[in-house]
Amino acid sequence: MGDLDRALNPWMFDKSGNMTPAAQQQFPDLNGTPAAITTSSGASGVVQMDTAVLASCGNKAQALSSRVTVELGAPQLDVTDAVTALMGFSSSAALNTGWSVWQQQYQNLASTLGTIGQNLIDNANGTAETDQHIAAHMRLQ
Repeated sequence: MGDLDRALNPWMFDKSGNMTPAAQQQFPDLNGTPAAITTSSGASGVVQMDTAVLASCGNKAQALSSRVTVELGAPQLDVTDAVTALMGFSSSAALNTGWSVWQQQYQNLASTLGTIGQNLIDNANGTAETDQHIAAHMRLQ
């Protein structure tokens, strides 16, 4: 976990900078997850990418996209029933409008997460293929 994580989520860390037991339980994937991209601090500026970690992050983003759709869309039947039951009252129209905005927002979020996930997977696959191509080319010379 980096300094940005500690600054954005100070409640997740103890005074030593380690994740608290509560944070580890709530976010088990964050504890000890290897970095997908690392850089060296030398003049050569070597960048290394762990394509397996990158693809795993992509798969998790896509799974989260599906969860967002299912969980945030779950109240639809209850909202529809409430809108119908309140027909003729101002709150019916307000609830209907609120639900419409809610649907647009969570569907946009799910779509964005799905796109991010697919992009991570595509980049992991592309990087692995490029590495294999370069390695094969180097063996020929």
